[in-house]
Amino acid sequence: MKLYTGVKDTINPELFKERAPAAASALALQVERDMRAYIPSKRIIASGVVEGNRIIWRGPLTREFFFGKLYIDPKLHVGGFLTENGWRSRPGVKKVRSARDIRFTVGGPFWTKRATEAHRAAWRNLAKEALLHGEN
Repeated sequence: MKLYTGVKDTINPELFKERAPAAASALALQVERDMRAYIPSKRIIASGVVEGNRIIWRGPLTREFFFGKLYIDPKLHVGGFLTENGWRSRPGVKKVRSARDIRFTVGGPFWTKRATEAHRAAWRNLAKEALLHGEN
């Protein structure tokens, strides 16, 4: 059995099994690097971690910034309170998404979709090269 890449190259299935994890990891690293330009917060960019073929961003505002909507306290209908130590929320309260958009000066919401639209062809080429020729 041979796997066809859609071009004149073919990949031996055993070689594919051998190279696939490294190719997926190389692709995830490149995707994470390319997405940085689309993420609206340096703190979220810094939290990005590649684990195998997954990219994970962690942080208190990641969800809000990804969806581009303010998350608010469901009882008080506010995002937080300004204290002498900065912005705070009621402890233990799970916020809910509001209809209010967050205004960004750089980047914006749905950075995964926007980066994919801009870099899809380059990512496909990188994955193909990694599978055919191994990681460089």
